[in-house]
Amino acid sequence: MGLKMASSLFEEYGWDVYDLGSNLPLDYAEYSLKKWQPEVVCISVSIRHHLPKLKETMERLQNISPGTTFIVGSRLHAESAFRSCCTAETLIAKDTSFLFQWLEDYRKEAGIINKGVLL
Repeated sequence: MGLKMASSLFEEYGWDVYDLGSNLPLDYAEYSLKKWQPEVVCISVSIRHHLPKLKETMERLQNISPGTTFIVGSRLHAESAFRSCCTAETLIAKDTSFLFQWLEDYRKEAGIINKGVLL
């Protein structure tokens, strides 16, 4: 699932979206996470040779903000190499229906949405 689609879904549900674009340097992602302190961070990866970078990204960002929900979208989600790049706490968005359902469940549990998402 692409970040543009995820961004639109989060906005539709009333979230403040901080869209950082593609090919974001990890240092800037860390800076943005500290600055905005979002409730959720969404990451998308679509190229297999980027998987080692995904693992490094997930480790560094989750160490900075352990209470943040991390959602990773990828067409590679069924591959074992992909799974090894994510922690057990990482949510895997296989498609838009997963994210839609997650947002619905979140809204039901939280009631009012006053949160941010970093994409």
